[in-house]
Amino acid sequence: MILPAARAVSMRGVAVRVVLLPSRRVRMLVRVPMPVRMAVGRAVRMRVRVLVFVLVFVAVLGHGASGRGIAGSVPEPWSPVESARPLRAVSSPRSDAGPAMRAGVLRGQAHGVVFEARVDDRRLLPAVRARLPPGWSATRRPAVAILSLMHEVFEDPRSRSRGASGSERRRRRVLGLSVRLDGQVVARGLSHAQALDVFESELQLSVARLARPEVFVHAGVVAVAGRAILLPGRSGAGKTTLVRALVEAGATYYSDEYAVLDREGRVHPYARRPSVRLRAGRKERQSVPRRRGRAGVPVGLVVETRYRPDGRWAPVPLSAGERVLALLANTVPARDRPAEVLAVLARATGSARGFRSDRGPAGRAAPMLLALVREAAELEAPPAAAGRPKGRAAQARRA
Repeated sequence: MILPAARAVSMRGVAVRVVLLPSRRVRMLVRVPMPVRMAVGRAVRMRVRVLVFVLVFVAVLGHGASGRGIAGSVPEPWSPVESARPLRAVSSPRSDAGPAMRAGVLRGQAHGVVFEARVDDRRLLPAVRARLPPGWSATRRPAVAILSLMHEVFEDPRSRSRGASGSERRRRRVLGLSVRLDGQVVARGLSHAQALDVFESELQLSVARLARPEVFVHAGVVAVAGRAILLPGRSGAGKTTLVRALVEAGATYYSDEYAVLDREGRVHPYARRPSVRLRAGRKERQSVPRRRGRAGVPVGLVVETRYRPDGRWAPVPLSAGERVLALLANTVPARDRPAEVLAVLARATGSARGFRSDRGPAGRAAPMLLALVREAAELEAPPAAAGRPKGRAAQARRA
């Protein structure tokens, strides 16, 4: 036998007793007024609506958090100028631009500084390897400088014109390269040639700043008669042009960008490929000259010069302090290691000579510079024996 279940409900002071019979029929034991019954119906419907709304809201939140449903079906507005996200289509098996790109990593060391080069397209590795510092070698040690070349989509500046429509702006998005150093953007929206130039400059500058105990000075370097000629100056000052003219005149090539000084002040080769800046802003890479230095040499001459179309070679001697200041103004780690740098520069220029002068074409200034170095070498050479004057003359001609 199934006993009926009873429940007491109180609504606006009216007691109602509801009995549930086995036949599922509800029988009112007390007659309920119509207004009370309507109020109970409205309250039940309101609670049902609230419950349904809560369930739907929870379901929508759950789908949106997982990246599906309503929130995931609406594309997010994308701004190439603000976000400049990497192009996702390059990782697809096949795209309009060609085969899929595969990332690559190259790690090496130069002058004790471990660096890592990262690219999102392995086809860039041969060009990156050609831009690494001279004398580098592979290593597995942790890197202290990380540089990356990444493809990104950028908006063509011409698409910002007022008359351009939305479809035209989308068509004017272009694919370019960005260069990052330790995660920080150095330059973006570059062509391959521009990106490789920036990559090389930033990598070599990082090595010059972090190298120990060497001191890197922005200078072109050649050697004559066992003495180095230092041409301090920043990039674009005409060092490469003058270095090339000196090498063609018979000097030994050491570097067109950095003079690497050891603790004793001797200059060591940094024989990278000379880079000549063209009028259009591009750089032309040349092969390393065959006549290049192999070992350290003392500094014989410090020349502070600049090119002028109507310049005339009129050298003015520099004092010992002026020679140091000429190099110090172009020394990369001067702010990081001031005391050590000053000591090295003083030892390097202690027995050297220094001059300052404007110059005209490099082909005219090169023979004059070589004559100054040979003159200094002859003054410091020990006097020859009285019975062997011809040998000394022949030695001077060979130098």
